[in-house]
Amino acid sequence: MADYVTALHDRDRGKLADIAAPDTDSSAEISRRLSELGGGRLVVSDRRLDTTTSDAEVRATLSGQLDGSPYSDVIWLRRIDDAWFVALGPHRNSNPKGAS
Repeated sequence: MADYVTALHDRDRGKLADIAAPDTDSSAEISRRLSELGGGRLVVSDRRLDTTTSDAEVRATLSGQLDGSPYSDVIWLRRIDDAWFVALGPHRNSNPKGAS
């Protein structure tokens, strides 16, 4: 999770791509998050991890300040093999609503 926050702060698209879950289509989500949260605009003061029924998934709540205003967001962490990744974007095998 620290790598995620650091990559946002540094506007490091490559690092975000490296930590994005490989089973997600993360390109658009990385762009959005860099635009909205990148470059030191986000200051995280609290991180809370909540376990789920799966040992391979954790819900992480980040809280702090974004441009001086209160901020809170949830990111999902997924374990794939022995490494943890951030779920950025939709799963590659999912279909949008209404798609056949």
